[in-house]
Amino acid sequence: MWDDLVQRAYTSTVFQTYGWISAWQNTIGIGSTLIIPCVYLDDRLVGAALFIESGNTLAFGAADRADYGDVLIDRDLDEPLQCEVATELLRNAWHAADDVRNFMLDKVPTHSPSLHLLGQLRPDFYLVALQRLPAPRLDMSAVGARLKKKSLKRHENGLKRLGKVAFQTYTEANDVLPRLQDFFDQHIERWRDTESPSLFNDQTNCEFYSELTRRLGETKSLRYSELTLDDQLVAAHFGFLFADTFTWYKPSYAIEYAKKSPGEVLIRNLLRLAKEEGVAIFDFTIGGEGFKYRFATEDPTVTKLYVSPSNIRVKLKDLRFRAGVMLDRIIHR
Repeated sequence: MWDDLVQRAYTSTVFQTYGWISAWQNTIGIGSTLIIPCVYLDDRLVGAALFIESGNTLAFGAADRADYGDVLIDRDLDEPLQCEVATELLRNAWHAADDVRNFMLDKVPTHSPSLHLLGQLRPDFYLVALQRLPAPRLDMSAVGARLKKKSLKRHENGLKRLGKVAFQTYTEANDVLPRLQDFFDQHIERWRDTESPSLFNDQTNCEFYSELTRRLGETKSLRYSELTLDDQLVAAHFGFLFADTFTWYKPSYAIEYAKKSPGEVLIRNLLRLAKEEGVAIFDFTIGGEGFKYRFATEDPTVTKLYVSPSNIRVKLKDLRFRAGVMLDRIIHR
């Protein structure tokens, strides 16, 4: 029932599925206080959300490893009813929480109609958008031109001159689980001497990925890929296919082959895979890294929403945010 609603919601991503939520709850989210308001219409689930209490704030649950978040509202309802559902979701969550003062809803796609719906909830709730981050993606109708990039062919041919290159994708948990440790180790080594050490130094994150493999393997959403050279792991990618979208999520590559651009060879093969799968979108998710714009055709954004029943709090939050932005611009002139 939950995943059926995810499919009918405006923002329909793997990050909102029951598989994602349960994997998070059994690992990273152990001990968290979850609030899950649901709205039904004639025994049909038409609205739902997953929140977590964090101090005096309600935030999206299972979101700290997700790239998108949103309330789930059936897009087949007419707009007045959608507004009622949105109001009920926030109102029920608010009353279920102990002592909260606001919602902080992170990574909501700015093209989601939920932004418009939540903006109609006055006088129950007021909101302000505090931040925007890029989330580039490729319309797969343009993938042919991307695959013909000379640099991609050059890098792939360069790697092939070193030995036998193979690319393989796995979708079953039983095939992926035995391979994860090599993936973790490679990612740790790749980021060892940087300012951003690998998240896999934390065993809880390793457990989350393992649990995610089990859960999404059951729903056929998992896409774990490996690029090998003479059977040695050169690059890997842990990603997903859901709702006609191929999701770029967590890549790695062997640092000793960095000069051979294994990451680009990996991307080329993933684009080929997405083309074979017949998806509509290749989503590079949050982050404005330069390599993404070499392939992206669209540049949507996500935003952070501050929501409160107090209009005064919302206005003060907006003023503080704008002042912080101005100060940052002055400092970095």
